Amino acid sequence: MVRITRKTPKLDKLQKEVKYLSKHGVKVGVFGSKAEQEQDGVKIYEYALYLNFGTVFMPERPFFDKAVKHKSGRNLIIAEQKEILRLVYNGTLTGKQGLTQLGIFIKQQIQEQIMSNDFAPLKAKTIKYKEKNKGNILRENDFLLNSINYEIVRI
Repeated sequence: MVRITRKTPKLDKLQKEVKYLSKHGVKVGVFGSKAEQEQDGVKIYEYALYLNFGTVFMPERPFFDKAVKHKSGRNLIIAEQKEILRLVYNGTLTGKQGLTQLGIFIKQQIQEQIMSNDFAPLKAKTIKYKEKNKGNILRENDFLLNSINYEIVRI
């Protein structure tokens, strides 16, 4: 009788990481306990929505959309995903480490958009009302900036 023994530890490890990646993803945005915090009677997640999409009282300032939906932001994220996958396939990163790295990358992209100041200017009345960061459109006390987060989720 012939017995075939399969000894492929690297392939087995890769298969495990690919399985992990097929069942998990990254969620990035304003959520969790930070999203429920209030400033001036407005929850941070509501504030983020109002800023990103605009209201009848203020123009949209799409910090989130520019970072993840517009072509340039999407291309940066896709390039990072490819590099992370390459590192997972090479055995340099685990699937969880790769998703963590991707979450941090996208979080930083969104925060960089907030800090870019590349939006419709504030009205003079709004600038007068601001106590700090008068020259930065989406920053006064960094409440929004510090609320951006990521988490690994099961899909």
